[in-house]
Amino acid sequence: MRRLLPSPVRPQPACSRVRRPGWRTAIVVLLLSVVWGGWSAGDEQAEEQQQALAAKVEQLIDDLGADQFARREHAQAALKQMGLVAFDALLEAQRDPDIEIAMRAGYLVRSMPIRWARETDPRLVKDLLSTYSTAHRADRLTRMKQLAEMPDSSGIEALCRLVRFETDHLLSKQAALLVLNHVAPSEKAGRSALAAKIRAAIELSDRTGAGWMLTYAQTLEAGEPTLPLWQQLVEAEFTRLARHPEETDRDIVRDLLRWQAELLRQLGREDEALAAIRRTLDLMDGDRGEIFDIVDWSLERKAWSVVDEIAERFPDHFNKETGLIYRLAEAQRKRGEESRAQQTAARALAMHPTILERHLETALTLMLRQMYDWSRNEYQFVIDSQSADNRYTLDARYSLADMLFDLGENKEAAEMAQSAAAAIEKNPQLLRQSRRTGETVRGTAAFYRAMHQGELGNHAEQVELLQQAIRLVPAQPDYLIAMYRVPEADAEFRESTLRRIAASEKRLQDTIRLAGHAMRNARTENRISNAELLAEACNEYAWLISNTTGDYQAALQYSQKSLELEPNSGAYLDTLGRCFYAVGDLKNAVKTQRRAVERAPYFQQIRRQLAFFEAELAKQETNQESGPADESN
Repeated sequence: MRRLLPSPVRPQPACSRVRRPGWRTAIVVLLLSVVWGGWSAGDEQAEEQQQALAAKVEQLIDDLGADQFARREHAQAALKQMGLVAFDALLEAQRDPDIEIAMRAGYLVRSMPIRWARETDPRLVKDLLSTYSTAHRADRLTRMKQLAEMPDSSGIEALCRLVRFETDHLLSKQAALLVLNHVAPSEKAGRSALAAKIRAAIELSDRTGAGWMLTYAQTLEAGEPTLPLWQQLVEAEFTRLARHPEETDRDIVRDLLRWQAELLRQLGREDEALAAIRRTLDLMDGDRGEIFDIVDWSLERKAWSVVDEIAERFPDHFNKETGLIYRLAEAQRKRGEESRAQQTAARALAMHPTILERHLETALTLMLRQMYDWSRNEYQFVIDSQSADNRYTLDARYSLADMLFDLGENKEAAEMAQSAAAAIEKNPQLLRQSRRTGETVRGTAAFYRAMHQGELGNHAEQVELLQQAIRLVPAQPDYLIAMYRVPEADAEFRESTLRRIAASEKRLQDTIRLAGHAMRNARTENRISNAELLAEACNEYAWLISNTTGDYQAALQYSQKSLELEPNSGAYLDTLGRCFYAVGDLKNAVKTQRRAVERAPYFQQIRRQLAFFEAELAKQETNQESGPADESN
């Protein structure tokens, strides 16, 4: 380990250090003009004071490399006392050719106390940043991602702070990339407000990531005219990767290039965007995870031909990786080459015939990618591969039933769920290695059968099956919602259902209260897990009440609370959309439901609810336009 305190007698360098007068002064002047923001540009006295202090910082940094030990120690102590005033200059001095200056500057930067959280920050931001200084690198990056995912750009100001003062150059740039890629406001006023917030948070930092932020602020307001600036930034980072690889890495360059490509797409520059996407291929080294990442990114941006190019570059991976073969088939399907796509998918299905667990994982991945027919083939392959059921075939039956139900194929879902229930009746030992209980499997089978009977209009049989389901899994929200909606139900069934809903409401309120208490009183390291439990309870309450009866305003508030804690959950957004509908706010119901579809595009029930809300909103707007009925007729 290097020691920061050298011996009193310091060996003389072989040649004198090359001095670059003035470069640190310029950096410090920029910072001082912000720290002492009350000074105006025309205040000559203030400018003179800034220049004098900046020159002092530069001299002290030079003194870190002085021949006399006492002078070096004095300079270090003085710079430490100055704090953030000297931050940028010290950060740059870490790369000074004089090793003594570089080491002492690095020590001062690392030991500089930085107040990451501000009093004006939202509570979640404060929680994320409260122990940021002591967090390890991976944890810091995780917290940055959580800040970027907060709704309404509420974590961006804090992220800019990290761009500004994070001593790790790569983390600073990663924070900047997270700002670039977060979901920005769509309306002009919101984008301008965000741009102003970024400028105020970044201030006059000369760090690379700060430069990206300031250009991004311009892009939020101006759009297309900033494209040449982004081209310059991308080229500069490519050059930096070649000449100073310690200051960046391939992932950062790739992500910056992706941002440029995305901006070009948004502005209708499709050919230029495709060229930028292709350029990212030159940064690949053939790592498996990297290949999956670039393929998925290309598919999301409809760059179908790029997937073919990647397959040609890395044929070994595309010959042995089932997931990559299916993605190639997906690109072929999206291009309209259905016959070719089916042949490629069949090749993927035939791989690893004895590794059933892999087929289950592939089936789930295909469902998430909305390749439902290929997902069904994978599940069916597992079911048909065994003469007797085992834990893999049980999982395949149950998961396939869930997917079919979501697709609205109630009859097929009921039959598949019933086959899973029959399997555990025949061999209860199957449950030993399953993630599910017997009650859950049988309850799901009864529920899907009930929904199919309701679809047929057999409501008496539907009621009987729902009662069977709720006895197996008491207080399951979806079962209670279905019971509440049964048409032609008798008074006794109706009253029983309302009592069950009231009991579940009370149970959930108690759970929310206890979970909230646990979160508030938990240690910092346990607060996030407790927050997840609270969010789940709030969402369950909101989903049940908004779909049945009760305090709809309370349901809305609980749903909003769940999203404060878990801002990017498609399921929670789906609940919030329903809550807005329950209180009669159709515009926000549609807006929120569209966000839910964006987050979880593979859930067809979420899409169906969006279509319902849109139809209801259209009816409302039509009625408003037509005005009151003419009573004269």
